[in-house]
Amino acid sequence: MGDMVRFDPIAVDRLARQLASLDDTLGPALRQISQILSGQGGHLAGSGAIEGLVAAAHKDAGDMSQRARQTRELAQKEGSGAFFGRSFWPQLDWQASSQSGVAARKDAADLKSALALGNKDKAASRQRLLAVARDMHAHLHDKAYLATLWNSLDSDAAARLARVLHNQDADGKSTDKPTVLSAESERILKDVASSLAAASSYRQTPTSKPENLLGGDREKVFVNASDKWSVGMLFKYGPNGENWDPHFLSAMTASMLQWHQQHPYLPKDSRTAWYRDLGIQWAPGPSDLNKSAQAALKKFDPTIPVLDRTSENSDASRWALQDKGNVHVLVHGDWIIPGNYGQGYDASGSAGAVLRSGVTFPRGTTEGAKEAAQALVNIVSEVKAYHIGRLKNKTMQDVLALPFGLRHSLTQIAGSYLPDFAHSASSKDTTLGLRHGDDGLPYAVTMNHDDVQDFLDEALRQSPQDFGWLKGRIKGLVTAGVMQTQAGNGSATDYPADAAELFAVLHSVDAMEKIARGHEDDVLAAEQKSAKQTVSSVIGMLPGGYGIDKATKLAGKAFTISDIYMDGPSEGNEQNARLGAEQDGIKANFDLPPLIVQGLIAAGKLSPSTREPWLTGGVVSSDDGFEDWYKENRNIAISVVMHSQDGRPMKPTRMTLEQYVNQVSENYRDVKDWFPSTAG
Repeated sequence: MGDMVRFDPIAVDRLARQLASLDDTLGPALRQISQILSGQGGHLAGSGAIEGLVAAAHKDAGDMSQRARQTRELAQKEGSGAFFGRSFWPQLDWQASSQSGVAARKDAADLKSALALGNKDKAASRQRLLAVARDMHAHLHDKAYLATLWNSLDSDAAARLARVLHNQDADGKSTDKPTVLSAESERILKDVASSLAAASSYRQTPTSKPENLLGGDREKVFVNASDKWSVGMLFKYGPNGENWDPHFLSAMTASMLQWHQQHPYLPKDSRTAWYRDLGIQWAPGPSDLNKSAQAALKKFDPTIPVLDRTSENSDASRWALQDKGNVHVLVHGDWIIPGNYGQGYDASGSAGAVLRSGVTFPRGTTEGAKEAAQALVNIVSEVKAYHIGRLKNKTMQDVLALPFGLRHSLTQIAGSYLPDFAHSASSKDTTLGLRHGDDGLPYAVTMNHDDVQDFLDEALRQSPQDFGWLKGRIKGLVTAGVMQTQAGNGSATDYPADAAELFAVLHSVDAMEKIARGHEDDVLAAEQKSAKQTVSSVIGMLPGGYGIDKATKLAGKAFTISDIYMDGPSEGNEQNARLGAEQDGIKANFDLPPLIVQGLIAAGKLSPSTREPWLTGGVVSSDDGFEDWYKENRNIAISVVMHSQDGRPMKPTRMTLEQYVNQVSENYRDVKDWFPSTAG
């Protein structure tokens, strides 16, 4: 609530009349002046600001008139002694005693009574809820109203709102296509949620610092609410996450993730499913009921909108990711909404968006940069734990692959922190953690080779497009390293070598997946070959008159003859994949010269003819004759900047183009052993 203030009844009444007089004078005068100027084609400079002052004067006049009335009533109630000295003056809450405050207290009372009516008098309840919601929407920028309303409401009133609305819409009935919330209910929730968000992050002007008007434990009412579905709907229909207080969102995320972990989509006992009282249900086997259930959960799962709002607020995401428990659920949680068999819906994009948003703070030495780096440490740690757990369960490796929404976000995170991943690619004994030098270097994340490989293995599994995207980012790091090094940036000296090493890890991950696929195809080929031999031998031993169905049953197989003789993979796939991996490793090295030449051109160290077909608008292509040009010009002399071990630039050094390319490429050849060999 606002500050308590003592009022002199006589003085406040006089002030109210003076403000009313000012309002009566300014308003008509400004309108008349504007009309005169408009008629003559003129314009009143600063009229917008004056109109704002007039509006403020009108509001102040109304507020003071309201306070004068309340002061007179209190003075009369307390007796004439109220006029004999300051200590006897009536005391009022400054905000609550304004016009907005009075309206807010009325709306709080109306909301309470409407919720209490519920289904007992649905029409009256709904009419009152609509009126309150309209008032809330009209006062989204009214500080006094917002502060008074949200600190006058019964503690759990708004938290119960969605449940009451659902009960009115569905009336307790369960159907094949349940009505969870009507369009009217959604509008009410949107207005109430917008008011809650505005109170949590009130701004006097669009550029002013946000102020949280929710006093005391008001946020905890939502965070600790027992009906998480009802609370979640406020965030579903509420505004973008940027309009919420980040501490509020972070706390809601932690609470909702814990709830999500405890409430699976398909619990062992279906009677305990959290959505049953919403009229949502599954049936065993293929069913239209399951399609309807999946569609309803895609729209009304309460965890997803909270994660969506949090991902839209980078501060909230970053703070949520400081808790390893939150990161664990985001990475390990069940984000596949079930439908009919094999038709699950991937909702992991919302979880991945929080991970991605939480590491987006600009690199540097600030507290925010430190938190973002720590968030990445927690993410890498949980992904590694997931990787280890998946490998232990060898029969379920593909089933347990992270859903695409998460994998895609992990790839983008690797791209955002590319120098950290690249620099760690060759580290053997480095501990996962933060690096921050005393010399003002930005916070960075340290990993070892296994951390990097395990992370990329999970991020890029079955994701060829993301593989290509990250490969392009790594190539860009080579070019950027050459360019920045030649510009005198010593911190970029290791970029080309680091990128080359990460390039090797990336190809290793891709090769290992292809080898694993080849192994699976070999196993399947062997199984099908054995099945054919088994059925053929059994059929050959049968007396005449046996049909093919009987033959397959006697063979002990629950598949049809067409399944047995279907075209399957041939053998030798794993060996071919291993040979292909080595060839990829050799070819990958040839990718580096055009990237290095691109960096030298950008740095002004190399100036090939603009008529070269492989050079278009300053962009180098590895096709169109680049290889021939490189062979012909590899011995030309260039002046390059070298750096000392501490990163300081030294005097320019002259060397051939081939020597410089070899120097940058050298580290790549050092890590060729990371490629899987043809030995099994």
